[in-house]
Amino acid sequence: MKVSVKNAGSTPEILKRELGAEYSKPITIHSTAFSGGVCKAGSPIDKDGKIANTASAVGILWNDVYDTNPNGAIICGYAVINEANAKANSGITLDPAVKTALPTLSFE
Repeated sequence: MKVSVKNAGSTPEILKRELGAEYSKPITIHSTAFSGGVCKAGSPIDKDGKIANTASAVGILWNDVYDTNPNGAIICGYAVINEANAKANSGITLDPAVKTALPTLSFE
Protein backbone atom coordinates (compact mmCIF):
# COMPACT_ATOMS: atom_id res chain seq x y z
CA MET A 1 0.00 0.00 0.00
CA LYS A 2 1.26 3.45 -0.91
CA VAL A 3 0.71 6.23 1.58
CA SER A 4 1.46 9.89 1.10
CA VAL A 5 1.40 12.43 3.86
CA LYS A 6 0.53 16.09 3.44
CA ASN A 7 0.88 18.38 6.42
CA ALA A 8 -1.83 20.97 6.73
CA GLY A 9 -1.63 23.89 9.09
CA SER A 10 -4.50 25.30 11.06
CA THR A 11 -7.59 26.54 9.28
CA PRO A 12 -7.20 30.20 8.32
CA GLU A 13 -9.87 32.45 9.82
CA ILE A 14 -11.16 34.83 7.19
CA LEU A 15 -14.34 35.82 9.03
CA LYS A 16 -14.14 38.93 11.17
CA ARG A 17 -16.84 37.54 13.47
CA GLU A 18 -19.28 34.65 13.38
CA LEU A 19 -22.83 35.85 12.83
CA GLY A 20 -24.38 32.40 12.83
CA ALA A 21 -26.28 33.05 9.61
CA GLU A 22 -23.47 32.92 7.04
CA TYR A 23 -24.71 31.83 3.63
CA SER A 24 -22.32 29.48 1.90
CA LYS A 25 -22.55 26.98 -0.90
CA PRO A 26 -20.41 24.12 -2.13
CA ILE A 27 -18.22 24.57 -5.18
CA THR A 28 -15.68 22.50 -7.07
CA ILE A 29 -12.49 24.49 -7.52
CA HIS A 30 -11.13 24.59 -11.08
CA SER A 31 -7.68 23.11 -11.68
CA THR A 32 -6.31 26.52 -12.74
CA ALA A 33 -7.04 27.98 -9.28
CA PHE A 34 -4.43 25.84 -7.53
CA SER A 35 -0.94 27.08 -6.82
CA GLY A 36 1.40 24.55 -5.26
CA GLY A 37 -1.53 22.16 -4.85
CA VAL A 38 -3.69 24.55 -2.82
CA CYS A 39 -6.31 27.24 -3.45
CA LYS A 40 -6.17 29.57 -0.47
CA ALA A 41 -9.05 30.70 1.73
CA GLY A 42 -9.92 34.34 1.13
CA SER A 43 -9.66 34.03 -2.66
CA PRO A 44 -12.55 35.49 -4.67
CA ILE A 45 -14.12 32.69 -6.75
CA ASP A 46 -16.34 32.84 -9.85
CA LYS A 47 -19.18 30.48 -10.83
CA ASP A 48 -16.72 28.15 -12.60
CA GLY A 49 -14.54 27.69 -9.51
CA LYS A 50 -11.74 29.91 -10.81
CA ILE A 51 -10.05 32.72 -8.91
CA ALA A 52 -11.64 35.95 -10.12
CA ASN A 53 -10.67 39.24 -8.50
CA THR A 54 -13.33 40.92 -10.65
CA ALA A 55 -17.06 41.61 -10.72
CA SER A 56 -17.60 38.00 -11.84
CA ALA A 57 -16.85 36.72 -8.31
CA VAL A 58 -19.77 34.89 -6.69
CA GLY A 59 -18.16 34.28 -3.31
CA ILE A 60 -15.05 34.13 -1.14
CA LEU A 61 -13.38 30.77 -0.54
CA TRP A 62 -14.00 29.84 3.10
CA ASN A 63 -11.18 27.31 3.68
CA ASP A 64 -8.02 26.23 1.92
CA VAL A 65 -8.82 23.60 -0.73
CA TYR A 66 -6.29 21.05 -2.00
CA ASP A 67 -6.08 19.71 -5.53
CA THR A 68 -6.39 16.15 -4.24
CA ASN A 69 -9.98 17.01 -3.20
CA PRO A 70 -11.10 20.14 -5.07
CA ASN A 71 -14.41 20.45 -3.22
CA GLY A 72 -14.80 23.58 -1.15
CA ALA A 73 -17.29 26.16 0.05
CA ILE A 74 -17.65 29.81 -0.79
CA ILE A 75 -19.17 32.44 1.44
CA CYS A 76 -21.84 34.22 -0.58
CA GLY A 77 -23.60 36.43 1.93
CA TYR A 78 -24.50 37.48 5.45
CA ALA A 79 -20.94 37.39 6.74
CA VAL A 80 -18.21 39.83 7.71
CA ILE A 81 -14.92 39.13 5.92
CA ASN A 82 -11.67 40.04 7.66
CA GLU A 83 -9.85 41.59 4.70
CA ALA A 84 -6.46 41.56 6.41
CA ASN A 85 -6.66 37.84 7.18
CA ALA A 86 -8.06 37.02 3.72
CA LYS A 87 -5.18 38.91 2.08
CA ALA A 88 -2.57 37.40 4.40
CA ASN A 89 -3.74 33.90 3.52
CA SER A 90 -4.56 34.22 -0.19
CA GLY A 91 -2.11 36.95 -1.15
CA ILE A 92 -4.93 38.76 -2.97
CA THR A 93 -6.02 42.32 -2.29
CA LEU A 94 -9.75 42.26 -3.00
CA ASP A 95 -10.68 44.53 -5.88
CA PRO A 96 -13.54 46.99 -5.24
CA ALA A 97 -15.45 45.24 -8.06
CA VAL A 98 -15.53 42.06 -5.94
CA LYS A 99 -17.05 43.95 -3.03
CA THR A 100 -19.65 45.51 -5.30
CA ALA A 101 -20.50 42.10 -6.78
CA LEU A 102 -21.08 40.68 -3.29
CA PRO A 103 -23.40 43.26 -1.67
CA THR A 104 -24.56 40.94 1.15
CA LEU A 105 -21.01 40.53 2.44
CA SER A 106 -19.32 43.11 4.64
CA PHE A 107 -15.58 43.68 4.38
CA GLU A 108 -13.63 45.06 7.34
